[in-house]
Amino acid sequence: MVDEYSRIRGYNVPGVFTAKPPELWGNPVREYSTGYGVVVAARVAAERYMGGLQGLRVSVHGFGNVGQYSALFAQRQGAKVVAVSDTSGTVYDPNGIDVELAMKVKAQTGKVINYPKGGEDVRPHGLPLRRRRGPDAVGHRERDN
Repeated sequence: MVDEYSRIRGYNVPGVFTAKPPELWGNPVREYSTGYGVVVAARVAAERYMGGLQGLRVSVHGFGNVGQYSALFAQRQGAKVVAVSDTSGTVYDPNGIDVELAMKVKAQTGKVINYPKGGEDVRPHGLPLRRRRGPDAVGHRERDN
């Protein structure tokens, strides 16, 4: 479409469409920029209220593009990612998830639940969880019963 719009205008107009690959004048950091922004916001909040991200245990609900890069950048900034989930289920490891491996598994199989490490119990502190169907598969003990 960029080509056709540029032809109509009579000159190259690459900036009129988003989500273009870098080789077609797209933003080279677009793939991970939103996930990075999530972690920047989390880091600022953590520094203000919790002493920083270093050593903080993190769970990422949703392991699509934004969730994957949020987990990766959180881990790189010192947080311990202990749980990730997508529509296939949740992976929990109290010792920390290898986010790059989880990303590779998700890319190869389409499901984070195929991550080869981690335990069965996603309730490390006895938190009341309720499994729900659909994309917003997070429940609350008081509100959803």
